[in-house]
Amino acid sequence: MSGRYFWRYGCGRHNRSRRREAELSALYETVGDLVALRDVDAVLEAIVRRARKLLDTDTAYLALYDPERGHAYVRETNGSVSAEFQHLLMPLGAGLGGLVVQTASPLLQQ
Repeated sequence: MSGRYFWRYGCGRHNRSRRREAELSALYETVGDLVALRDVDAVLEAIVRRARKLLDTDTAYLALYDPERGHAYVRETNGSVSAEFQHLLMPLGAGLGGLVVQTASPLLQQ
């Protein structure tokens, strides 16, 4: 095995360990927030804020499905400055959010 291969393998392993540590830390902090919070809006805000931090994204949102109306709606956002996005409706199957709601499965985009 070459030293170059070993170095790359070791770095990847180290990065995975650091990422896992960050994930567990974010989960622990979120649980602490959730235990302390009693207001539903504050709990949802904490979840979305932590998810954004954990995923290191510019924006994050939580959408809820309304079966009576047949669409999902954005309930909480973090990082979004658009008022329109904060009130977005997603019909089943329309766009990525609507597809996730329709299939009830996560969608990973790389």
